Amino acid sequence: MQNRYIKNDILSGIIVFLVALPLCLGIALASGAPLISGIIAGVIGGIVVTSFSNSAIGVSGPAAGLAVIVFTAIQALGYPAFLMAVVLSGVLQIAMGYAKLGFITKLFPKSIIKGMLAGIGISIIFTQGSNIIGIAEIKETVLNSWNAGSIGLFFDSIHKGAVIIFMLSMTILLLFDKLKLNQNRFLKFFPAPLWVVVLGIFANIGLEKFAPEYALSQTINNFNTTVSIPVITGLNDVKTFFQFPDFSSILNGTVLGTAILISLVGSIETLLCVEAADDLDPLKRRTNGNKELKAQGIGNIVSGLIGGLPITQVIVRSATNVESGGKTRLASIVHGITLLICVGFLSSTLNLIPLASLAAILLHVGYKLASVKIFKSYYQMGSYAFIPFFVTAFGILATDMLKGISLGLVAHIILYIIDHVRNPFHIHSDNEIDTYRIVLSKNVSFFHTWKLRRAVENLPLASTVIVDGTHSFFYDKQVPKLLATLKLSSLKDNIHLECVGIPYLNHTKKS
Repeated sequence: MQNRYIKNDILSGIIVFLVALPLCLGIALASGAPLISGIIAGVIGGIVVTSFSNSAIGVSGPAAGLAVIVFTAIQALGYPAFLMAVVLSGVLQIAMGYAKLGFITKLFPKSIIKGMLAGIGISIIFTQGSNIIGIAEIKETVLNSWNAGSIGLFFDSIHKGAVIIFMLSMTILLLFDKLKLNQNRFLKFFPAPLWVVVLGIFANIGLEKFAPEYALSQTINNFNTTVSIPVITGLNDVKTFFQFPDFSSILNGTVLGTAILISLVGSIETLLCVEAADDLDPLKRRTNGNKELKAQGIGNIVSGLIGGLPITQVIVRSATNVESGGKTRLASIVHGITLLICVGFLSSTLNLIPLASLAAILLHVGYKLASVKIFKSYYQMGSYAFIPFFVTAFGILATDMLKGISLGLVAHIILYIIDHVRNPFHIHSDNEIDTYRIVLSKNVSFFHTWKLRRAVENLPLASTVIVDGTHSFFYDKQVPKLLATLKLSSLKDNIHLECVGIPYLNHTKKS
């Protein structure tokens, strides 16, 4: 950790904490787990995992991508047995790290990684609607307005105070971008998200005083419009936060199956986020995937032992860290320590933060990940890059992260096969001496045999044809057999066919 980045990292850590806090609570809620379990995972992800990781700007915590798996497991096992599965998943991740499996996602094309980032960015934007307008069930409210034949009912349901605070927050973020205030000598130590949160609190206090009907409170129509975390008043409250695994379930088949599933999905999600975070790192440092798997494994063991959710590296927090000026692991550690301190001592103050302000921060991060500029740049690269990028992004939006990435990989493979079949070779001609050189592609398979046969048969009579395979790495055995047949059959057309660098033909072996 470099001393020159300490101020940046501390401030960035605080901003990441502000974004991570509602995410920890929201993921716990979506997972059907106690809300405090999300906070526990966030603290361990920030302090424990970061201490063992070498990811410079990555931030770990409870993962939204595991929410469905966690919810199903808790329903089937109960919480104590589920915690045992989390502990075992950590053991498996450490084993994966020692087995050096951290390279897996290095095989993923960049278009898939960027598509994942864009998909997550779009998902962030779409999931903040309720916090922006203060309505819990937007779809249901719209349908009710439609059925009543009055769109005005929908607009009447919108919480004006939430919209006001959101607009104020977005204005601050956009002004910082437009005027490049983050480069100001003074303001760079007080980044835009910090101003958003502070001014959001004061704006709501102002509404309470001058326009109480617009003010936000913790619960409006059973919907939280400000941060809501448990308030600790004494040591007895702390004791009730922790739960412990059921060690007697360690050999339960369902527990073992859940542990394997969490370790596999969590490891893939972590490694993909590591790749994406490294791409965002302004200093272009690279993370050791094997070391990251071990760090995540240690974090999951600790989290499971004291009642926390499974942990992965999380791209939303990592991206927020980069946008807020974080440069080293200190930022992530600060985020974890701040979570711990504030939940313990400042929970009442944190509950004043409007969710509309946090929604603005998340929308800003989401747009950075999925800006029009990024889509345009991949479109200009051509279909081979754009289609997997696009399919991954909207696959994540329509399903979940792993399914979206799988769809992107399928699209990439299909495009590769199409290109492989369409362009199996290139023909170079020298008309002066009636010579044609057919240069084969790197991979030559049975897909190419019909096209290769047609190319040779359509060449002029009494010419010399050289089939050059010196740049090829793979040959289907059907290819040399076809060339041997064409060599004999072309003699009747007075075509002299030579083969260079083609295996299985004794006189033309690669040197």
